Amino acid sequence: MALRTDILQNFELSPSGQAAIARAQEMFQKDVAASPSQDPGSADYFDRWQVAAQRSDDFLRAMLGWSAFNTLSAEAARLTYEQIATAKRAGAGQ
Repeated sequence: MALRTDILQNFELSPSGQAAIARAQEMFQKDVAASPSQDPGSADYFDRWQVAAQRSDDFLRAMLGWSAFNTLSAEAARLTYEQIATAKRAGAGQ
């Protein structure tokens, strides 16, 4: 969730909340970059990506609190759903 910067524009985060988001993004990128394979189609990259995502989400949950984290997670899910639905509608119109 930390990489979904588009969700952050809808929320007013404190400076410490903004710093937590930035730190989670750095952690995620560093963890994924540590994968021996940088091929997004490889099993190792996928495994590393999943571990990095969970680690950054755990960090954000601890730093922001359950309520704020859940609110951000729900917004990320809503935006993802909207993007998928829009893409499907665009594909159906071709």
